[in-house]
Amino acid sequence: MPSTPDSLKRALRRLFGAKKPPAVPSKAPAGAPNDTLLSLIERVQETPLDPRLCYQLGIALLRKGIDNDGVRYLDRAFRLDPLNVVRFVKAPDLKQIRLRDSVVTLLTRLRRDQEQRSYGAYA
Repeated sequence: MPSTPDSLKRALRRLFGAKKPPAVPSKAPAGAPNDTLLSLIERVQETPLDPRLCYQLGIALLRKGIDNDGVRYLDRAFRLDPLNVVRFVKAPDLKQIRLRDSVVTLLTRLRRDQEQRSYGAYA
């Protein structure tokens, strides 16, 4: 599975041929532009610490079935801005994505990390 933005671009080009991949599905997160995956990847490369872009790319990758990279970008978005977790959990159109094993594992780890931080504050 691709693990860097460049290898992810190459994998998408192989998957879709020389043409650009189709636009991200219209059920993108609220406020997300209807960009192609390659465009989102390029924008994340330009501003890797933008939690909004990381979140959008993670969701788009998960919708395309590219779970490892999707979870990696969601994890980055969640670490950059914890409010992304709230948006993700409350978004009704993302129910199927939230039920994937890799995403459940990520959310479980984040919950455990939060509990440990909260517990450490009282110790």
